Amino acid sequence: MSSDGAAEPASRPAATERAGDGAGSGGPRWLMPALLALFVASGASGLILQQLWLRLLSLVFGVTVYAAATTLASFMGGLALGGLLAGRIADRVRSPLLMLGVVELGVGAFALATAPALAAVQSAWIALHAWLPDGGPVMGVARFLCAGAVLLVPTTLMGASLPIIVRSSLRHGGATGPRVGALYAANTAGALAGTLLCGLVLIESVGIAASFRIAAALNLCAGLAALALARSPALRVPVGATSPAPPDSAPGIAAPVAGEDDGLLLAAFTLSGFVALALEVVWFRALLGVVSATTSAFAFMLAAVLAGIAGGSALAALVARGPRTARRAWMELALLQTALAAATLVSFRWLGSAHAVTAWLAGAAESGSAHGLLLPAVAAALAILPPALLMGLAFPLGLRLHVEGRPDVARRTGVFCALNLLGGIAGALVAGFVLVPGADLDTSVLSLACASLFGGFMLLLPVAPRAPLLAGSVAVAGLALFVAAALSVGDPLGRAWGERYPREERLWHADGVQTSVAVSRRPDGVTVMYLDGLHQANDSPAMVRYHALIGHMGMLLHADPRRVLCIGLGGGVTAGAAASHPGAEVDVVELSDTVVRAARDFFGRANGHVLERPNVHLRVDDGRNWLAVSGQRYDVITADIIQPRHAGAGSLYSVEYFRLARAALADGGLMVQWVSSPGSESWRLIVRTFLAAFPEATLWCDGTLLIGSLRKFDLSLPDVMRKLEDPDVLRIARELSFTDAVALTSAFTCWPDELRRRAGEGPLLTDDRPLLEYDLAAQASDGK
Repeated sequence: MSSDGAAEPASRPAATERAGDGAGSGGPRWLMPALLALFVASGASGLILQQLWLRLLSLVFGVTVYAAATTLASFMGGLALGGLLAGRIADRVRSPLLMLGVVELGVGAFALATAPALAAVQSAWIALHAWLPDGGPVMGVARFLCAGAVLLVPTTLMGASLPIIVRSSLRHGGATGPRVGALYAANTAGALAGTLLCGLVLIESVGIAASFRIAAALNLCAGLAALALARSPALRVPVGATSPAPPDSAPGIAAPVAGEDDGLLLAAFTLSGFVALALEVVWFRALLGVVSATTSAFAFMLAAVLAGIAGGSALAALVARGPRTARRAWMELALLQTALAAATLVSFRWLGSAHAVTAWLAGAAESGSAHGLLLPAVAAALAILPPALLMGLAFPLGLRLHVEGRPDVARRTGVFCALNLLGGIAGALVAGFVLVPGADLDTSVLSLACASLFGGFMLLLPVAPRAPLLAGSVAVAGLALFVAAALSVGDPLGRAWGERYPREERLWHADGVQTSVAVSRRPDGVTVMYLDGLHQANDSPAMVRYHALIGHMGMLLHADPRRVLCIGLGGGVTAGAAASHPGAEVDVVELSDTVVRAARDFFGRANGHVLERPNVHLRVDDGRNWLAVSGQRYDVITADIIQPRHAGAGSLYSVEYFRLARAALADGGLMVQWVSSPGSESWRLIVRTFLAAFPEATLWCDGTLLIGSLRKFDLSLPDVMRKLEDPDVLRIARELSFTDAVALTSAFTCWPDELRRRAGEGPLLTDDRPLLEYDLAAQASDGK
């Protein structure tokens, strides 16, 4: 490799041989460690950027699973395209390290350009939305194209990095197997670090914009380092050399795969990618039956996937040392895939023991730490780590079998990775839209384990003609292990439910496309709704009254409420209360159709059969996105109770959200916002944020309800008295113990100036810094 553009000779200069890192390894000793460090930085940046991009694009398109799926498909599609393109180029370039430097610098530059690109896409999306048919494939394609406008170039560059860096590591010869495994392990270890940094530290401490700059700095440093390495005198070769890099000079696989076997290998690892991403979707949904749906819990889940893959890839770097026959290489991969099928089932069974293991580790079953931060880590480790370890071991070994002994290493690496990624896209979509909503989770896990077993049997086919007895024995043993594992699974989620809610009878459970919902009955006869394992609603008299109060207050205080928006349905009591007022037309925007089913079938009596009312109009959509794109104006905007620490809830407590709501209010309109724990730091944070959007906000109901208005609120006793002259309104007020106008106005707590004094000085909740959603100390004390 030469900094002046010269190609390399067929054999290395003697000086380079002496500087090599071992017999036949080629290149200076520092080359491989330097490449590993570059790939760690690239991996860390990649996962930070992935989380940031997906989060910000959810603010543009909404957090519906359809919007998330199209965004993820755009992201992974870019990675696959990058692998294919780089694979075709990297084998022919004179300096792969120079190409790597340009790629990393490009990713950093596009990361820094995210803010203006996102602003342009958001404007385009709002303009397009009015012309698109509601839902359906046309809107999905529009989302994909808009997301691609932000993601396509940087993700294509990110996908290019693996083929380029593999070619860089082999440019001076060396053994393919250990290097591929080490590079993949380094990249995944960096991704693990990026996941934990982003999910547990960066967004809370410095915010999303600064996190983009940190990720970009990692890419820029990696790019500059690669450019510096490309100019290293130790890598320079004589001018005029034109031959490609030499093949591996270290012992490897005795014979590369034949053409027909090559296609079989690619098919098997396309299926492997399908299974891996589908399992990730199913794992995450299953874990929400055990742990609370907090941002830290999702970070631990993703970290478990990456830790397993990194550990497996590091192990692959050790396993791949030394020569191998092709038959042995195929057999190893077949054994790994069949073992993965059994491990998937066994680890799913272990999920049911997560609470018991956590209690043992924490020292007390009811400790806050056990159910806050330790529980998701333990559950993710039990359910995800063993199969992820096998996935991480199999991928570099399969890639080695595909590329070793071939001159077009980069092209073959790009094709292998691209097909694996495309399989992953299909797996995520099938799991999210077909398996999870169409079957229970244990059936989904069993189906994917069967697919993995089938992949293992596919990999036995090249071995069978030459060693039929060996191949048959492995197939029979793998099948027996799989059957034994399948019979031992039982009902892990049922066991976990029993440990989490030991005194409740589960009446109904459904895993919808968007979320999982369970309905149970307590010993006192109270019916409870759980959303992704978190309490959402119940029909106890006190809870019903308070949810009704949230729906009624804006209606009682507004002079003539006609158009009403309720964000979130939950048990339906808040929306039902608003809809009970004469002349009101109520739009309810609920994210999950599974929640709609539970509210209709189990909470109809509590919510007054709200979904059957002719003046109620249900829309299954993202509430914030509806405010941004609908163009509707409302007299009253309210919302079901949404806990601010739940994953994704930060977007419904930010100042940007409150300003969207303000912009959607008609003249004289009111915004009603629930806020818990009056006087606490989280309460002050939410109040300050609300006041930033509604400077004339007032406080009601012992500090638990904020009411925002476009202008100074006029609390006129004669106006309230006139409102209560309507018999229907008076009846509603008396149901809330507001027997007259004086009683209703007694729910008033304080005016804006006093509210500002109580809130004090301090930060605001913003889209850039959703502080409560990332408050680890609070999550650790949340309990179950």
